[in-house]
Amino acid sequence: MDKVDPTTVPQNPVQISFTERHSWRRSSQYCDQTTINSAGTIGAGSVTCVGSSCGSCCSITAAVPCTDFSVSQDVSSGQLTTIINLATNVKVGLTFTGSAWVEKVFIN
Repeated sequence: MDKVDPTTVPQNPVQISFTERHSWRRSSQYCDQTTINSAGTIGAGSVTCVGSSCGSCCSITAAVPCTDFSVSQDVSSGQLTTIINLATNVKVGLTFTGSAWVEKVFIN
């Protein structure tokens, strides 16, 4: 993906790199080193566009390849980067739709 040059006439659509990172309770979204090595996914739900300017933009899965986990903290995490195309001069909001929110996470 090329960077957008602010000194040139904007291309339409503009490619945006969207990176999402989610963490889940490992007891409900299991991940271990085997999951990571096989690019196994964790999670559910989606990231969707909200607002009046969404057009055909975006419904992105929230199931992400597992990248790391903690047995002691009961956490599985993953990350996914998706390229989305947006028209120029459009403002959008993206929101997670799903469940399994972790109420509090404490890191020592």
